[in-house]
Amino acid sequence: MELLNAPQNTVQPKTALQKTLANITEEACIRLVGPATFGLGKVAAERGDVTFYQFNAENTEITAKVKGGGLSYTCWISQPGKTVRELDLRCACSTGTYCKHVMAALWKVQGQTQHHAETWRDSLENFLSKTTGGEPLALVVDTKATPAEITIRRQGQNGNWVSARASWVDMTSTKWVSVTDGLRSDHLSFIRKLWNQAQRSVTWVNSRSVTLLNLEANAWKLLKQAEKLGIYLFLDDTEHPLELATDEIHLKFDSYTSENGDIELKTVGQYDSEIITYPQIVDSQPALVKYADRMLIPVSEESHQLLDPAKQRRRILIPATDVAEYQTHYLPYLNHLLVANQTLHGPFIKIIADLNGHLIKLSWEVAYGNSEHTLKLSWMNALSARPEDKDIFTQVRDYVTTHTPLEWGLDPHVPETEIGLENFTHLIDLKNKTATECEYLQWELSDAIKQLQVATNPIKISLKPAVKLDVNKPDWFNLEVAIEVNGQAIRVEEVLRALHENRYWVTTENGTWAEINPAQIDHLRAILESVSENPWEHAHISVPRIRLGALSSLEHYAVNTSALGNWISELNELIADTPERGLATPKEVTLRPYQETGVAWMDRVTSRGYGAILADDMGLGKTLQILSVIETKRLHKELKHGVVVAAPTSVIDVWQKEANRFYPSLKVATIRESAKKRSQSLEKLIEIHDVLITSWTLLQMDQEEYRKLTLDGAIFDEAQAIKNPRTAQHKAAKNLQAHWKIASTGTPVENSLADLWAIMRIVNPALLPGYTAFNSEYGKRIEMNGESAAAKRLQALTQPFMKRRTKKLVAPQLPPKIEQTIYVELSAKHRKTYDRYLNQHRKELLALAEDTHSQGFKIITGLNQLRQLALDPQLVEKDKDWPESAKTQALIDLLLPLQAEGKKSLVFSQYTSYLQRIRTALNEAGITTSYLDGGTQKRGEVIENFKHSDTNVFLISLKAGGTGLTLTEAENVFILDPWWNPATENQAIDRAHRIGQENTVNVYRLCSADTIEEKVMALQVHKRQVADAIIGEEVKALSIAELKEILQ
Repeated sequence: MELLNAPQNTVQPKTALQKTLANITEEACIRLVGPATFGLGKVAAERGDVTFYQFNAENTEITAKVKGGGLSYTCWISQPGKTVRELDLRCACSTGTYCKHVMAALWKVQGQTQHHAETWRDSLENFLSKTTGGEPLALVVDTKATPAEITIRRQGQNGNWVSARASWVDMTSTKWVSVTDGLRSDHLSFIRKLWNQAQRSVTWVNSRSVTLLNLEANAWKLLKQAEKLGIYLFLDDTEHPLELATDEIHLKFDSYTSENGDIELKTVGQYDSEIITYPQIVDSQPALVKYADRMLIPVSEESHQLLDPAKQRRRILIPATDVAEYQTHYLPYLNHLLVANQTLHGPFIKIIADLNGHLIKLSWEVAYGNSEHTLKLSWMNALSARPEDKDIFTQVRDYVTTHTPLEWGLDPHVPETEIGLENFTHLIDLKNKTATECEYLQWELSDAIKQLQVATNPIKISLKPAVKLDVNKPDWFNLEVAIEVNGQAIRVEEVLRALHENRYWVTTENGTWAEINPAQIDHLRAILESVSENPWEHAHISVPRIRLGALSSLEHYAVNTSALGNWISELNELIADTPERGLATPKEVTLRPYQETGVAWMDRVTSRGYGAILADDMGLGKTLQILSVIETKRLHKELKHGVVVAAPTSVIDVWQKEANRFYPSLKVATIRESAKKRSQSLEKLIEIHDVLITSWTLLQMDQEEYRKLTLDGAIFDEAQAIKNPRTAQHKAAKNLQAHWKIASTGTPVENSLADLWAIMRIVNPALLPGYTAFNSEYGKRIEMNGESAAAKRLQALTQPFMKRRTKKLVAPQLPPKIEQTIYVELSAKHRKTYDRYLNQHRKELLALAEDTHSQGFKIITGLNQLRQLALDPQLVEKDKDWPESAKTQALIDLLLPLQAEGKKSLVFSQYTSYLQRIRTALNEAGITTSYLDGGTQKRGEVIENFKHSDTNVFLISLKAGGTGLTLTEAENVFILDPWWNPATENQAIDRAHRIGQENTVNVYRLCSADTIEEKVMALQVHKRQVADAIIGEEVKALSIAELKEILQ
């Protein structure tokens, strides 16, 4: 394509079209196509969108090519008439006529035509410039106007410069020739040239003025021509002659670093060797800088990118936090724009050590710098910025890796790490070695590190038990805790705060750092808080006397041993094995040594107004021991208000018989009727008796009457009955007003430690904290986390008030107990039925397991049905006629030979319906039975009949006969339906395996294979393995996880 190759005519146009093009103005074009289309066309022409135009042979039509929207459009311009209004403008675009494309072509052609028309003036100017006759003219460049305006001045009568008759219209119009008479013709010609140049500019809007912007890219060139012609030039007004610079000014950034590390960049002008602050920019092409009110200096082309910040006098602020990014990613590319080159030297690699609280912070710094600036980078940024320094970085990294401990974690790719103060000495040694071993690495120590003092000896803790706190609290003591190192005191509050914040270093009063042993402090804190009502927060802590047991493990902390000795001696008095006074002697029997120890301990504890829990194994004679305590107090005249014994209904007779047998001097009465049916009140009865024996049910029913009694003591037999603090039985026991209370139970922790808490809150209300605190401090830590330290604290706290002896420990003369599990396979029909119910219940129960609180009843019902199905499907499908189950048949097979040998057996089940089916099956097999459940009348007769008759098998429900019975005549025990809590089974087994048993006791657990029973048996094994540091038999309640395990 031929580009803009129109003929270059220099003759006057002759056709109407050529004449129009030579004289057409912007106003005429706007009237022709409208201001918007004219503006778009003019911009397109100046942008170079007109790629071709050509006149026809007659010079009456122009054909042009114009770019637009990625296409090229053909345009035609013609003029049928003689006036501008008759111009015919057509285009191949969708608009068709008078569009921006044809307007662009028209404006391009008129510019070229008018330029050619003026070439004669340019040709003759050189000749005119040699003519100097006439009055000179002056130009004033007014930079105070926006944009900078050029005005004309001529000399007045007094030789001064005036604006009268010197307007642009005066100088360029030919109407008033007399106005320009006598002026230098070359000056006048130049003025008209400026005028014509301005008229062609897209920025020209005022026909009465000319601005530097109107002169477009020729502005500086034209000013220089004016100067050459001898036209006087002024700046702003005629008082300031204008000097045009001979060189360009370069705009630069000047960099300044503030005290806080911020970097500020401001734009300055560099002219020769001079720096111009805040250069004043004058809009022009090129841009100009006004300097010292006398000079205009053109801005170099490469500086144009800094014009905007220079005009706005805007400072660029780089915060100290972003300096590294600026110096890394921007500075290398900005050096050519900076006043001073900032090429940096280095690398300078440092490890900076500073004190950060109780730790030493180690941070990496890689620096490059010069006399003006320092560039600090991260290790990775430095590597990317200066890859040529890679060998140096590798050498430093290898040195640090080799010479620092792995636990420091000192890796150059990690900006900072922290180490403990115990590494301080090693750090100083390494710093000294590095100076001679690694030339590229330096250690920088902060002032805090230089002044650091670290104690090398461990801290010492001393306890100074004081006398009684005050006369108003005779049962409270004050304990003072002192902590020091190297003879320098450390505030207790500081140590505790450090532990709370996971800090292991604290400062002494003179600023020396000392390391604390968290385990040691935590142990001390846990014990102190277990005996105090409040958290340990200060050097002094108040301790109630009843909690002295927990302090037994603190003896090695003490300095004031004599004061602590008083505490320890009082504690030893409580747990001593030897009697401190004469004890009662029972009739017919002699107290065994462990029983005598138990009586002495309970007598000592209760004499001091405390309560006790006797938690001996079942069968070790707890009833006899407690009766001995009561009789001892009677003998020593300490039984003035009597004792109430609360026990299960099934063992009331046992209590009465043993009291009458062993201590006939005790006046004992049994309460078998409620207040409404009794003929005498409790108050009258206690006046004439030493001991009242009542049932848990009656205690609950008549609790208000019992609460009004003032008693010497209260005994709670089978105290697991009050393990739930929400029950009325617990409330009734708690409300009894007694000087001392004793709880008797072989399972003080049957389900969870909450059982122990509930019982102890009755016998010793002040010993343990409230349940929430207890569960947090002991329950969760021991049961969920298995924390032995918490278990030991609880044991130390409760040991003076709870005594537990096992048969294995204190009664080795007992015959052995042999336990075995017999797995029974279900019949095919039984298996099919069981699996059907299991699949039906599994999904439902697993869903309910997530909400045991509200869905507990449904869960228990579902589990019970599965347990019954594992025993005998007849228990669930009552409308069907099922034969004896495989477990029933297995039981018969085991009992027949035992009956033949004349051996007695106890058979336990939780389900009375199953016991009744078994009784029928056993009787049909010729096996004689006795039967006991909750509905049995004349329990005593039933029990005595089994003991003294030829009946071989005693069928017993666990609820009715699992406690309170002595059946040593039997030497075989059968557990038919195992459950998750082994304590329940142990109670049943101990009906036979107890004091008085002379034969080996065989225990048979019958388990239906591959059923819920087998899962329960596995769960029992796990629970028996959970070490109970408190009483020896910790058993946790059935958790959600365990429930899910059973159902899988």
